[in-house]
Amino acid sequence: MDLDALCETNDEARFYMDQIEGLRVSRGSVVTMIIFIGAKGAQQERVLRVAMALLQKKLYKEKQIVLEIEYLNQDKVKNINKWDPEAFTDYLLSFDIHICPTHPHQGNVGKTPAWNIRNIYRHVERWMYHLGFFNGRYCRCPVLTQNKRGYLEPLPEICLPSLFIDIPAIPGALSNHNIAEIEAFVGKIEPLYGNRFCIKLSFVTHRIPKYGDGVTGILDALNEYINQEKLCGYYPYFIIQPRYDIITLSLLLC
Repeated sequence: MDLDALCETNDEARFYMDQIEGLRVSRGSVVTMIIFIGAKGAQQERVLRVAMALLQKKLYKEKQIVLEIEYLNQDKVKNINKWDPEAFTDYLLSFDIHICPTHPHQGNVGKTPAWNIRNIYRHVERWMYHLGFFNGRYCRCPVLTQNKRGYLEPLPEICLPSLFIDIPAIPGALSNHNIAEIEAFVGKIEPLYGNRFCIKLSFVTHRIPKYGDGVTGILDALNEYINQEKLCGYYPYFIIQPRYDIITLSLLLC
């Protein structure tokens, strides 16, 4: 939790704080909390319910504070209420405190055109000046958001060499500039790591990556991705990295 963000006095902070105050539903002496658990039945829900039940008892016993908690999952957001990221965030900000123990986009990308990475995180930034986790500077944390480019680029000495290719807004061929970037990357990487590459998406945990040998294999993999439904316009970029087995890795580290 970034409490410093709640003390900001610049114009941006004042604008968002005023907006949040306008959305907040006052309940007198009752403190309200919303917890977005992600997938229905997710493992974190059970743990949080136990912890929050203890917190509710402790707050009432020691401080006479009534804590009301609402648990919200993806099914209710997308299928029952049919909210887009803006409506979801408006509702979240109407509570005194928010908790999000998952990636906000996890399982949400592609339900409707509005549920794309750029739009989701445009509204997550509105959480910055709202009390909860995550807020403040953590709304742009590359680990919490799964923006892999955000930590791969600043740490080249300890991360695999990576090439980032922007995904076109609509399905179509890669640009000549993209192809030139890939050719240059392969030419640089091949003497050190070999000719095998892993091609994967950003902001994704479980989607199976694709593999290819050399420039032709990379382009084939990228074109397969581009032709997938609900990919162009939903995810911002591809990641291309060398792929090698554990023996090769051990030799490189010697």
